[in-house]
Amino acid sequence: MWIPRLSLRSLLAIVTGLCLYFVVVTFAARGNAAAQAVSAALGSLVLAAFVYALLFLAALFVATLPGIAGRKKPPASPFATDRPPPQVLPPGGAD
Repeated sequence: MWIPRLSLRSLLAIVTGLCLYFVVVTFAARGNAAAQAVSAALGSLVLAAFVYALLFLAALFVATLPGIAGRKKPPASPFATDRPPPQVLPPGGAD
């Protein structure tokens, strides 16, 4: 659902970044040590982001279950009433 919110410029930037990454991976496959290090570092960042997303979804799932999370109804705000708040100066006419 978030793809329609991306502009053409951002899609081109994403595609360009992926192309550059795969050029580095190609050099790494040919045996370049620096390219292997860069591709391993970027791959580990992607893996860490994926694991973070999975842990976030697991925590979100646990938090949405009321029996497991043990959440109660949130306390009501003392300021949320049907009357206006107390006034410091009572309203009066402009003398």
